[in-house]
Amino acid sequence: MKIALIGATGFIGQELGIALVRAGHEVTALVRNPEKAKLDLPYPCKVFKFDPTNEAELARNLAGHDAVVNLAGEGIQEKPWTKARIRALYDSRTQPTAAIVRALTTLKESGKSPSTFVSTSAIGFYGDRGEEALDEDSPAGQGLLPDICKEWEVSAQTNLPAEVRLVILRISVVLGNGGGMLGKVLPIFRSGAAGNLGSGKQWLSWIHLDDMIQMILWALASSKAKGIYNASAPEPATNAAFTHELARLVKQPIFLAAPKLALKAALGSRAILVLGSQKVYPRRALSAGFAFKFAKIQEALRDLCGDDVQRGISEIRVRQWLAKPLGEIFPFFQNEKNLEILTPDFLNFRVVGKSTRDLQNGTLIDYKLKLHGLPIRWRTEIISWTPPKKFVDNQIKGPYALWHHTHEFEELAGGTLMTDRVQYRVPMGLLGSLTAGPFVSKDVESIFKFRKVKAREMFGGN
Repeated sequence: MKIALIGATGFIGQELGIALVRAGHEVTALVRNPEKAKLDLPYPCKVFKFDPTNEAELARNLAGHDAVVNLAGEGIQEKPWTKARIRALYDSRTQPTAAIVRALTTLKESGKSPSTFVSTSAIGFYGDRGEEALDEDSPAGQGLLPDICKEWEVSAQTNLPAEVRLVILRISVVLGNGGGMLGKVLPIFRSGAAGNLGSGKQWLSWIHLDDMIQMILWALASSKAKGIYNASAPEPATNAAFTHELARLVKQPIFLAAPKLALKAALGSRAILVLGSQKVYPRRALSAGFAFKFAKIQEALRDLCGDDVQRGISEIRVRQWLAKPLGEIFPFFQNEKNLEILTPDFLNFRVVGKSTRDLQNGTLIDYKLKLHGLPIRWRTEIISWTPPKKFVDNQIKGPYALWHHTHEFEELAGGTLMTDRVQYRVPMGLLGSLTAGPFVSKDVESIFKFRKVKAREMFGGN
């Protein structure tokens, strides 16, 4: 199928794009900033500007596609809910959705209209409901979040051509690496500041990112899927259960709970996001035969966080699609001298030797560099070597208390999807994390950004 994806650069959108390409679909990404997206998107696709106010252009960009997936919407957690921010939360959801519907109406007469529209909403639709069991037939709650979700859903339903199959997914808290709720709380837990929020008895309805992606793929492929579905795992968890399991996996103790009054003072009206209780069940998806890979919170968190190499780590994950096949990409990256090409000049990075002729398990590699002007010697060991798919190097001596770098390579649409995952820890424990941690994180991010730009210059991409 040809799929138009709106919200392609987001937490869900990036993973969905990879899954669509893996499945053999052709993806068009409609984004606010095409140039930035071409570097950020980790899969091959056409990239067009998304401007919901330019409806003629939007119709042209959607023409000829089989389906549209709409993931547009500003993050609801990031900023205080001022009047202006509340307006933006409404508009970033309802305006793009309504514009897509109008474009589909325009295209209906030309015969070039997509036949499927997968749009999104959120379980915020139900509001704070305590112990009440909620499914798709439950009425909307009261408050800001239910009001936003109601308008969001109405904008997808109003005036949509009858020939277009509509699926609305009410998304719960999505748990995945590199973003979403877990991306915000995992560094806190890893630092040793884990604790229940409020009483811990409130219900958290969640879904693993893999199941979220599979549900969207199912909605696209199943002609019988229509209407509203809760995108939520079949077994909600209490906040206390979530906290206990995550703290156990990252090898950190649980401290005192964050008091309800303190959370309200710190977050204002946004406190409902962590103190509200929603016990949501995916009744319609289960009835239609959708199978969840991760039904229990313990299974999901173990999959996402169960391989922390040490306690107190920080982590960065970087993915990039390069237009050359794996047979060309892996030999370049297995040559340690090429790291000099991919490293910013300000580090004065040089390879000075290695212990074996070719890289293999146990190979030691020595480097020298300057970090903020300070000369440093660095030695790493290859601790896992499985060409051409993966290798792992671990710091033996260097500027970090821990540096554990996993390199993964996957054939994708004639090119190569490359994933770097680095788990690291700055020296001097908690003091080092508090004082130097933010600066180190910024340095690591800038190094990998340079690497992405350089790799695309050499091998091509979107």
